[in-house]
Amino acid sequence: MREKIFEIPVGEIMEPKEGCPICRLRKKLEKKAVDYILGPAMMEPDIRQMTNRRGFCGRHLDAMLAAGNRLPFALTLESLVDFIELPDSFKKPLPPQGCFVCDMVERSFNGVLDTVVLMFHTDPGFREVLLAQESFCLPHHRSLCEIAQKRLKKEELRRFIATVSEVTERRRREVHRLLSAFTTSFDYRNAGGGPLPEEVRLAVERAVDFLSSERE
Repeated sequence: MREKIFEIPVGEIMEPKEGCPICRLRKKLEKKAVDYILGPAMMEPDIRQMTNRRGFCGRHLDAMLAAGNRLPFALTLESLVDFIELPDSFKKPLPPQGCFVCDMVERSFNGVLDTVVLMFHTDPGFREVLLAQESFCLPHHRSLCEIAQKRLKKEELRRFIATVSEVTERRRREVHRLLSAFTTSFDYRNAGGGPLPEEVRLAVERAVDFLSSERE
């Protein structure tokens, strides 16, 4: 399996400074994985065997359908559907469904999280890069801290968690401020106050972004 196609420079992910950079990273990895399945992997029998065995989750089936490459997608599905063997007895249920894309993305994703922690360890200026981020969503805040616990020693671990937490706490306060502004706008005492600023109108979406890494 050609894992190098999923390499994404950490600096590239950190550059936009909009939202959670780890969410951006995961979305890029998922797009590359879908493009790979519908492109080069089509011609690799060993990959086709693995996709037949693992299958795909509903989210990534939707992503492949949305990609618009209907012929390669149809050929992949044709092979997968042909591979399915239904049980002839209720005592032998279907095996649990996996997802080839999820597996592939997870391996690459964990590798890049390792790289983020390693850069904090080796590059004195990388702390400022992290502090310049707009946000880390809560799930990816947790993921970064879990990786750091395995890779960094006590004092450096403390500095890393403090750095990531500073960014996350800053975003938490901002999300709470926007939610409060949105909810209080419905108070009768605020009637006639004019249209809400865009950031307040989108307060609920911003809160979901902060609380969940899965929102598309």
